[in-house]
Amino acid sequence: MDILKTTKKVKYLNVILNDKPFEKNIDALFGGFRELLAITFVSSPKFFFDFVIKHRFQEVKLIIGIEDNDINDKFNLINPEPQFEFFKSLPQEIIDKIKNDEIQVRYSKLGITIHSKLFILKNDQETRAIMGSANLTQKALSGKNQFEEVIAYDKTYNPDLVKLMTDRFEHIWSESIDYVPERLKKENKTTIQVFSTNTALDLLKENLGKLSIAGVSSQALEELMNESNVETDMVEYKKEYLTNSKDIINTLTKRTKKGVLVVSPKEIPKKQQLISVKITRLSRKSDELDLRREIVYNETDDILYIGNRETDDFEQYSKPIDEETITTFIKKINMFVGAYEKFTIGTKKLYSKQRVFEAILYAFSSPFIWEIRQIHAKNKGRDTALSDIPPFLVIAGQAWTGKTHLLEFISRLLGTQGRYFHYNTDIKPANIRDYFFSENIFPILIDEITKDYFTSSSASATKGESFVKSITNSLSGKHPCLIATTNTEFNANMQIIRRIYYLQINKPFDKTKKSQTDDYFSDVIEGIDDSLFKDFSFRFSQQVKNEDNVVRNGDYLNLTRKIFEGYFKIAKMEKPDYFIDKPLLDYYYRGSFMWKNLFQTKREGFKIQENMIIVDPTIVFKGDRIEKEKAKKFLDIGVILEDSVVLVLDKDKFFEFIDLNEKTSFLRKISRLFKT
Repeated sequence: MDILKTTKKVKYLNVILNDKPFEKNIDALFGGFRELLAITFVSSPKFFFDFVIKHRFQEVKLIIGIEDNDINDKFNLINPEPQFEFFKSLPQEIIDKIKNDEIQVRYSKLGITIHSKLFILKNDQETRAIMGSANLTQKALSGKNQFEEVIAYDKTYNPDLVKLMTDRFEHIWSESIDYVPERLKKENKTTIQVFSTNTALDLLKENLGKLSIAGVSSQALEELMNESNVETDMVEYKKEYLTNSKDIINTLTKRTKKGVLVVSPKEIPKKQQLISVKITRLSRKSDELDLRREIVYNETDDILYIGNRETDDFEQYSKPIDEETITTFIKKINMFVGAYEKFTIGTKKLYSKQRVFEAILYAFSSPFIWEIRQIHAKNKGRDTALSDIPPFLVIAGQAWTGKTHLLEFISRLLGTQGRYFHYNTDIKPANIRDYFFSENIFPILIDEITKDYFTSSSASATKGESFVKSITNSLSGKHPCLIATTNTEFNANMQIIRRIYYLQINKPFDKTKKSQTDDYFSDVIEGIDDSLFKDFSFRFSQQVKNEDNVVRNGDYLNLTRKIFEGYFKIAKMEKPDYFIDKPLLDYYYRGSFMWKNLFQTKREGFKIQENMIIVDPTIVFKGDRIEKEKAKKFLDIGVILEDSVVLVLDKDKFFEFIDLNEKTSFLRKISRLFKT
């Protein structure tokens, strides 16, 4: 029997309207109303307000709920970075409606948790109350892999219950406070700000003023201050956020005979020194010199802006340039890539040229990788799809393969005049982590990063396997990328490699031509600045609105390739041979070659059975445990069935892995060998 044909379709989203199953699309449940009153957790402001725009609600009252067990959200008025980010992420149409009070957004007081899911819809003829387990989020309403119960009643069918639920909404509304700061409402469309200590202090003063009017009970404050300790399995940056929040609330409260009270806004200046140290992990400035530029993304016009660190002012960065300048830069890039053929040793030099150009494409894309990840996850309908697109680029190679030249060239194209970090000298893992959680989306360029940064198995919050997985799987919103060089000793298991874009440059430069090579590079980099990068970011911002263009067949550099194809046409140049149309799989092929070589040269150590291969480490690795562990990291996911005294591999997956291009003919050879 075919199990796939007999399996019933699972109904994850269960909707009941007026005591009968509602089989239409969930959008139909909300359609045809002019007013929306909502109490819901909002994981994505964009999704919620796209929903508002789609249904043409003219008036909206939103109370933001708190997700299950998320202690951090309870502190959002005392450590107001999420409040700032929420408003900045809104489209201009929604900002205008908020300024006109057509949309109102509120949040719970300190010490109170709002966990209700309640929606009241109104028009001239009808009122509908919707309640249940579902938040108004993409995940909850998609009907995929998450059971949700939604029950709705119309006033014409059940007036008593609809009135009870409407009154319930109004009661919770009266116990909440305005979430959108007045100072942010007054800013114009193109104002760009980065969340800083001064911004946080201003928001904090305003929030304390609102809280003093709304009133916060001593008991609620006491309970909030005594929240459970930071959990050991909490993501590290959430631990730090929670710890800082607790310190701030201790600073902003005082014990009196009447119990615990919040200080008045007038007392903030007296405590400013204490608060500014802890206001957020992001506003703390390291003693380390940040060699990056201050590039931020403005959601209201999808344009990059550049900041002046001395004045905190921002001006538009993304700007088109003329075709003559584009032609000059494309010819310079072509010359630079050509050096990896002109001055290197050996044959098959196209391999290195392709990797060099691919690194340049990734570097140009880097300020938008966060957005590409976001669009990809949205199109896939699951947050786990973030991990499909790596925020790490690793350029590996032996000495003299031109890795550092490439990093310097990228730095110049992005406007930092050849400056980049040297690992452990200029930048430490803890500061790399902080950069990842900043609004500055300029890439983190690092030379000679050590393999332990990616592969350490210690439970570090700033480097190693758990850190890489956490960043790739969970980091959403705006964030930079890391672009680093390393040596060919780099190795990691496939769980980590699938989260890194790994490029390996193999051909070393000819040392006897060092003088010629240096002169050549000097000529190429002369006059190189960020002009083309400004133009590229402008074109990307315009074209990214067509989301179908962004990721195509797994290629997250698809839109970048399209833009550079246009550049080569402008320069009246044929698309070069090093211009490829999909991401490279260098680490995969490196592992494939290694294991194919082991199989062919130490055949007696591979015992082939019906569905598996047993690898004898005493023969294949001469009993060297370290070599065995190192080689295992190069096997593709799913190949290993068991790892104990012997290594047991899935036969079909192993043969597919070691001979990607000639699988069929290779298996025939193996089959003939067995028959013989």
